[in-house]
Amino acid sequence: FSWQEGGWRGGTENVPYIVGLGEAAARLCGEEEADAARIKHVTGLRRTVVGGLVEGLGRENVRVNGAPEEDFSWEEGEAEWRVAPAILSVSVRGIVGARLLENLRGVLAASTASACHSSGTSYSGVLSEIGVPPEFIGGTLRLSFGGETTEDEVKTAVAAIVEEVKKMWAQNDK
Repeated sequence: FSWQEGGWRGGTENVPYIVGLGEAAARLCGEEEADAARIKHVTGLRRTVVGGLVEGLGRENVRVNGAPEEDFSWEEGEAEWRVAPAILSVSVRGIVGARLLENLRGVLAASTASACHSSGTSYSGVLSEIGVPPEFIGGTLRLSFGGETTEDEVKTAVAAIVEEVKKMWAQNDK
């Protein structure tokens, strides 16, 4: 409901924002091939991370959050487009993600939990709501990739994560 013009109009249009949106759209026109190449690149990086974690830690200990199970099939297609290709939320069973990141400081830049849960010590309600089991929630990592991220950087990060998780599991068994 608006108080301007007897409720017929919501208010003055934000002309600078409209012009900015138009300019952004104009700049994107003709960039479809470059965007497709970037999406393919970061999708490949996602696959490398998930594949490396599954290989190093076992399928039963790794969960991709917010993605259909088909995301593990590695077939190109519709399932990949249901997630943001440059962001990966992945959980590892039985660890504390914040402790993992602390131990990997200087090796890996990432965050824990969900984008909607940036502080505090409680677990993310978002992850609970999307069905992440309790034994995985605490071990959630949020990784992001850019067009400049290399396959070698991702493989190095995966190796470091796998090594550190195995150390954490060994400590938990004591």
